[in-house]
Amino acid sequence: MASTYFVNASGSNTAPFDTPAKGASNFQSLATGVVLADGVSIEVVNDGEIQDNIPASTTLTLKGTIRSYGTDGTDRLTSKPTWRLRYTDAASHVVLSASAKINALKMYCDSMTVSKQMIAWSDNAEVTQCDIWTSVAITAVFQGLVDNNITGIKIKNNTIRTIGSGSIGTVMSHTLMGALAGEFVCNSVYGNITRFYSSFSALDSVIANNIVRAIAGANFFTSSSFGFTYLDYNCAFGFTSPYPNKPAGPNSLLVDPKFVDPSNGDLTLDPITSPCINAGVGNGTQSAVPTTDIIGRDRPFIYPDHAVVNDGTDIGAYEIQGITLNILNSTFDNSESTITADFVVGTNTDNQFNWPTPTNYPFTLAAGASFGYGQNLDWLSANPGKIAPFDGVTTPPNPGLNYPTYPNYPTGLFGYDRATFERDN
Repeated sequence: MASTYFVNASGSNTAPFDTPAKGASNFQSLATGVVLADGVSIEVVNDGEIQDNIPASTTLTLKGTIRSYGTDGTDRLTSKPTWRLRYTDAASHVVLSASAKINALKMYCDSMTVSKQMIAWSDNAEVTQCDIWTSVAITAVFQGLVDNNITGIKIKNNTIRTIGSGSIGTVMSHTLMGALAGEFVCNSVYGNITRFYSSFSALDSVIANNIVRAIAGANFFTSSSFGFTYLDYNCAFGFTSPYPNKPAGPNSLLVDPKFVDPSNGDLTLDPITSPCINAGVGNGTQSAVPTTDIIGRDRPFIYPDHAVVNDGTDIGAYEIQGITLNILNSTFDNSESTITADFVVGTNTDNQFNWPTPTNYPFTLAAGASFGYGQNLDWLSANPGKIAPFDGVTTPPNPGLNYPTYPNYPTGLFGYDRATFERDN
């Protein structure tokens, strides 16, 4: 039996199921793959939307590892396949079995006849680097089904949100008398959220580096018994009583996190105004903190012009990495002394040119990267003094730094412009 099976929207549940491509000889739905593979790892190919309608009184138990197809690079993490969940009745469930893992999927629920949890969990289950949303009312995103203790959970580097009339009672929950213990770290949450974490007992849970921006929420954290919980470095906003029965932690924030465009699903941090930049706890202090973010970029990245609280790790799922030039077109060859390129400027996108340090803002290039007609740009200068911006580019606000900014910077989505770059020779 193959160690990994594959699922894609154009599959037809035809053997051998172990071809990592968009084709008929793969599972067509994740539910079919899970049932027939019975614990074998499954990779989902980004080939349209995978849809599963969970029949009445049916439990779909996820075993092994379920993740997006590809290598562990940023391509797999940024081009996530979509899994659509639809529930028939209150007794239809999707359950993460003990030690099961979900990584780098888009998951959403748009049909639920009775409000209940989206995913039920068991001991040592993990959900990481996923984009999760709902357009219907659900009691919880993750919740235990029985009163026994659930331990070893890892929910890290996820974005969770509501759209339209969707709402979430509790993001991380357990039944009335069940205890919940695990690592709930580096998640970004937005929307109609009542509370983030709710359990009879928190045991030794680590709850850190989470952002929850509620539209009209009740509590960020509530638990009747705490145990040895680590609760700090979170940002909660929009709650009437964020921490009703336990201190927030000395480094937690009760301010607007300043997502870039949360109503349209962009939960990245505004690079100028977000108080969550450089404000989290790092792996060296709290080992539960991952050393990469939701799309695989390294933590920490000390972003300029923001105070460093611990080691420069950001609060939330995204570790902001700097301003990026995405080249649209260019005309040059390696014999020319200068090149002219049209570009747009944004944040948190694939690297072309970056300002990677807070001290000198040099332009650098990812190894082997190219733009325009494919010429490799390793020969471009990393010296910011050799960059000659023009065509409406304004003077940057930071004295002594020679880099281009734009009239609409720093309000959000940045600008379109043209610049000349000198060759380093």
